[in-house]
Amino acid sequence: MDMGGATEPDMSTYLGIDMTQVLGPLFWGTLFSMMLTGVTVLQAYQYFPSKDRPVVQFIAFCMVFLDLLSSALVAQGLSSYLLPNFGSTVPLGRLVPALAVECAVTTCIIVISQFYFAWQVHALGKTSFVKYAVSGAVVALSLLAFAGGLGCSVAMFLYASNIITTRNRVFNMLAGLSKASAALADVITTCSLCYGLGYIRTGIRATDSVLKTLIGFAIQRGLLVAVVQIALLIVFYASSPHLYWLGLHVNVTRVYANTFFAMLHAREGLKKELEMKSIVTSVLEIGNSNQANEPFSSSTKAADEETDTIKFARGIWMGPIKRSKTVDTPGIARIQVDQRVIVSDI
Repeated sequence: MDMGGATEPDMSTYLGIDMTQVLGPLFWGTLFSMMLTGVTVLQAYQYFPSKDRPVVQFIAFCMVFLDLLSSALVAQGLSSYLLPNFGSTVPLGRLVPALAVECAVTTCIIVISQFYFAWQVHALGKTSFVKYAVSGAVVALSLLAFAGGLGCSVAMFLYASNIITTRNRVFNMLAGLSKASAALADVITTCSLCYGLGYIRTGIRATDSVLKTLIGFAIQRGLLVAVVQIALLIVFYASSPHLYWLGLHVNVTRVYANTFFAMLHAREGLKKELEMKSIVTSVLEIGNSNQANEPFSSSTKAADEETDTIKFARGIWMGPIKRSKTVDTPGIARIQVDQRVIVSDI
């Protein structure tokens, strides 16, 4: 129909606007992240209720809650671009607030996970350097990543029109600082855990097998989160005109949450496996004990007693002891063990 010289478009041949390059990474990244969120929920369902100490249960609850919150914010951000103004490119001129908030949520999950494993490094540390300097470096890098992540979230609010199509310089710098610090913290944590677990090898085949398995878990977890952070950092700077980095970013939270729960479940699986090897276990005393401040120490009593005392800090996996020995787990129990493999709470 011709009205004043204007011609209406033929809707039968209108193909719409191709947004693959703009929203494709966010769409597919969100789809994959939802699958990972389902895995997180399943792992949380299997974990709760737990016999772990309240602080570990609280960390696990925060992980699953923040992961679900992150998923909801990502879904809201994607729908804001696709549904209210369907077919319009105007919304692409600004970053929606939901994605800015999601960046802050992701930062919180990362720092919680890294603080937890920094505590593990501290518990395993045999020397003062590892116990304080290395774990302190992990905490410092985690705080630096946390500050950079929160700065990114603020920049997303302040420079919302310069995030998607063009990048604000402040946002670029803060994002690089956050990702690089987090990746370095994960690498240091992984190396420290492997060193600490390897240091306490007992020479007993069953115990060393458990430690070897734990080192494998630590390496796999550390490699996965570090590779994801490094890949995100590379893609972020290598493809600045595109949003490929956003497809990776929305999955960072899921990776940290899933690896956290995977470590908790691996611990339980090893406990059940090792319990099959037990012969006799008698509990002598249950209660608080503040005697063991070192992650691993041993002392031999008088020769006629033939009894060794082995002390482990909380969070250390304990192994079989062929002679009658006392295993002291601070704040948990003092257990007399005969040819028994025990795994303490992490």
